[in-house]
Amino acid sequence: MIFGPNMQNFADIARNFVAQNAAIQVQDPESLGNHNRRIARRRKRRAELGRNALKVVHENLGAIDRTMEMILERLQNREIYIVYDI
Repeated sequence: MIFGPNMQNFADIARNFVAQNAAIQVQDPESLGNHNRRIARRRKRRAELGRNALKVVHENLGAIDRTMEMILERLQNREIYIVYDI
């Protein structure tokens, strides 16, 4: 996976993929072309990126369920209060 600089909506995810050597972030179209050509020639590198990306995805499976469980538990224990402003 190769992506550009504008990942504001996915900053944590993008950072995680790059840090785990599962993606490449480029800053401009020229870099994108250079990386695409380089990756196209390097089968082992493509496979490495793919394996690492799959690992990142597997490590984060169930994140929504874990987050919901945490929120519900805190709601039940009255650690979180819902405020209605009508």
